[in-house]
Amino acid sequence: MSWSNITSRMDEAIMATVNDGLCQYQGTAANATDAPYILDRDVELFDGSGPDQGVAQLVTTVSIQSGLLGGASRQGDRIITAERSWTVQQTLKDDGHMRQLYVT
Repeated sequence: MSWSNITSRMDEAIMATVNDGLCQYQGTAANATDAPYILDRDVELFDGSGPDQGVAQLVTTVSIQSGLLGGASRQGDRIITAERSWTVQQTLKDDGHMRQLYVT
């Protein structure tokens, strides 16, 4: 079994355990249906040029497995959950496995 297969299986197991539900992702380059997501509220985001620089603000983020989205996330993409709909403002992190998106 390759390292890629191992990490994919690990991501799926983690998301099956800790997800906050399933969402639909609608974007110009990325789309997904019934994708598990993790919702984080009160994530500290700095408006400066580096970590811990500038003014901190508390934002909400949604994390989704990168492989489920297929393409790049862009500002204005929509994430629809059973509770509400979110608009993507910015991709904060994408390590190839998980993509953390700043949403409003």
